[in-house]
Amino acid sequence: MNIDKIKEVVNNNAIPNEYKQELILSVVSESKDAIAHVLTMLRYERETKNNLIDKLNLLLSKAHTGLEEPKLNSDGFMQDEILEFYKEGHIGHCFKNIKK
Repeated sequence: MNIDKIKEVVNNNAIPNEYKQELILSVVSESKDAIAHVLTMLRYERETKNNLIDKLNLLLSKAHTGLEEPKLNSDGFMQDEILEFYKEGHIGHCFKNIKK
């Protein structure tokens, strides 16, 4: 993969971002290892999604427990953990604009 060519595309402010994506994909496709690169990207994407699902499941389980047994969350630590998760920026809150 021609990293220098990709760097040139990324650093060129005259090219709109939407077009930069297409150019980067074009550079990747020129590589003899293009399929291996795409499979690696898919693996990383799946790992990222699985980690996000695991975090969401844990937080949802804690929230459910806190609702059913409020004394377990008397200090509000569950809300703090959920707020910190939103601040990581992986997902957004449906009703609030929570910034980092």
